[in-house]
Amino acid sequence: QIKRQSDDRIRDFESKLTKRKPMPGICAVVVGAFYGACIGLFIGGILCTFMCMSDTEIDLEALFLICGSVGAVISAVMCYQDEERYSETFNYMNKSIYEEKRNTPKRVQDMEDETERKIKAYRDKFEEAAKEMSIKFAESQLATEVIQWMTKGFSETIDSADRRSHIERIEIPFVFKVYGEKITCNLGVFDFEIKRCHKLETPLERTALARAIASAIQLNITIQYPKDASGTDIITNIDYCYEKEAVSANLVYTAVNGNYQAVRDWSE
Repeated sequence: QIKRQSDDRIRDFESKLTKRKPMPGICAVVVGAFYGACIGLFIGGILCTFMCMSDTEIDLEALFLICGSVGAVISAVMCYQDEERYSETFNYMNKSIYEEKRNTPKRVQDMEDETERKIKAYRDKFEEAAKEMSIKFAESQLATEVIQWMTKGFSETIDSADRRSHIERIEIPFVFKVYGEKITCNLGVFDFEIKRCHKLETPLERTALARAIASAIQLNITIQYPKDASGTDIITNIDYCYEKEAVSANLVYTAVNGNYQAVRDWSE
């Protein structure tokens, strides 16, 4: 919007400019004097004609000289003043175009920075509210039911992981998504209508429930597996992704495989 408004202002400035550049002051005076003298001489010629027709005695050369001189002076002054005004307008418009082009990127950057600050403040406030609500959700019977179901399935996947000697690192993902009317995961679908529970009406509720479930599963896995079956330490990380209709949580169980063996050389 800022760029569009700037382009509109630049076009408006450019529309008020002509392609002709201002003349220097002396050139304006000379051009004005020339045109003024021509007009003065023309008027002088008309006056001389009338004078001759009326038999009035008058010095024609003096009349021509006076008319030409007066016309030249008046026209030179007027042309100089007009050119000064045109020069001021021309320079003002060019300066305005320059300033507009120079300042627009800064205005855009300031707006982007301000927008980023507002987004961060909104996210911080949203996350804080989600954390508070997730505590209430985590204590509910429905959440406990879902957490137990998912923890059991995740544990079975961890137990059945391949830990043979050629596997260097054990990484087991578990992904679930919280929608307004259901929860989907690796194990299947928890349908709110079938399970007879209320729908989640807002993104905040979906985020809070996703956090409550993921945090509880992470805690349960950490307690259940102080060590991996191969004897190594474990880490369970959580990543959240906010989509239009759902909030997804990606838990990853990670451990170095204690059974891993390095590749042997045939010459050894």
